[in-house]
Amino acid sequence: ITSEFLPEGLLAQAMSVVGALAPLVSSLNGSGWNGEEVSAEERSTVRYATTVLSSLSTLAYLGGARAREWIRSSLTVNNSSASATGPARMLCTIASQVLPTASHAQNALEEECAGLASAALNLLVDLLGESEISFQMETMACFSSGFAPYVGGGMQSEVTLAAMSILNCLSVNLVQNSFDPIGSASGMLSAHIETIGGGVMTALDVLSTLVSGGEVNFPASKLQVSTSHAILSSAVAALVALKQVMYLHQDDAVRSVALAVRDNILRSLTSSTPLGQAVAFLSSAPLSLALSKKTSQLKELSRVLDTSAEAYYYRENNGRDGGGNGTSGKYGAWGRFVTPRRASQRVSKHKNRASVAGIFSEDVESVKDDASSDGLYGVVVMALSLLLVWGENAEDVAHGYLPEQVVGANAEQQNLLLQHSPCNL
Repeated sequence: ITSEFLPEGLLAQAMSVVGALAPLVSSLNGSGWNGEEVSAEERSTVRYATTVLSSLSTLAYLGGARAREWIRSSLTVNNSSASATGPARMLCTIASQVLPTASHAQNALEEECAGLASAALNLLVDLLGESEISFQMETMACFSSGFAPYVGGGMQSEVTLAAMSILNCLSVNLVQNSFDPIGSASGMLSAHIETIGGGVMTALDVLSTLVSGGEVNFPASKLQVSTSHAILSSAVAALVALKQVMYLHQDDAVRSVALAVRDNILRSLTSSTPLGQAVAFLSSAPLSLALSKKTSQLKELSRVLDTSAEAYYYRENNGRDGGGNGTSGKYGAWGRFVTPRRASQRVSKHKNRASVAGIFSEDVESVKDDASSDGLYGVVVMALSLLLVWGENAEDVAHGYLPEQVVGANAEQQNLLLQHSPCNL
């Protein structure tokens, strides 16, 4: 594909055009400030740029590791100063330039710019797969100012999902990058740990937006489910990695930074009530869905049985012809002793017994299967994993600050454990 289908230099030329187009798109997007209208040709140009980036993402996905490496090397631009501008820096620059920052009414190309920014970040996500440490370090340097500019659209934004996916990739590879000689020798390891820690804090703030008015709004779309999964996975991976770095890294300064970042994440988890509500709700989502589904079914069944019993009781007492003799029913003269309502109660009791027995078997499995297809089951697994890792780190906090040989340490350790653990939920 790379040698015959695509001419040599095509990728670099296409990306150079998109890179040159990005600042122009940004100026067009701000034309709403002056009341100017954007032409259909200008909108099409932005869509074509988005198509270029999406096509590269498709090639990276279908071509595998060799195609991704070829794309990374093809997009590395060497300039006259003998330094290189890597694809990560190029894609982040494009995304930051076209990302809408003003209010909705002032963005003339809000939808098109959001699509171009998400396409650039999604391509970066694809290129991060099986990449070298130098490329990951370059990516972390691009987000040294934080992930906050990319999550302004909230849970229902493709840009937010792409940014959280990048954070997830970096968090998963944090241990590898921290103990690799290249990562340790770069002198930027502490800064990169702080970048990931800040990104996790920003991600948790986004997750807390699921809570509104004291109630948790269930992720209503695949986009929200995917974003929730990326956020929870990032937090879990970061806590696991930070624990290993703070215990095993040879550099005291790096260990100190990892400890501070870990404590900040735990403090955010324990101090934010909406965040705790969201994590607790998502971790118990299968049971909540099963009970809600079963309750709805029982209510509908009860209404149907009550309606049928009332109609049957009327026919038995008034006759099928409405004459009121009550002798033309199924039981004839014995109808006064066998009332339909008692029969309906027996049926309802039998169905209720069968329903209670099936709540934790059939319905839980069906909800689990349905959720798995939409990614919800993965969100639940990540939420439960976060509770587990959260608790393990809370125990480390309690035992780390006060050794057991200190007088009265046990009581203090219990207080610290309660303050930092998921028990606050």
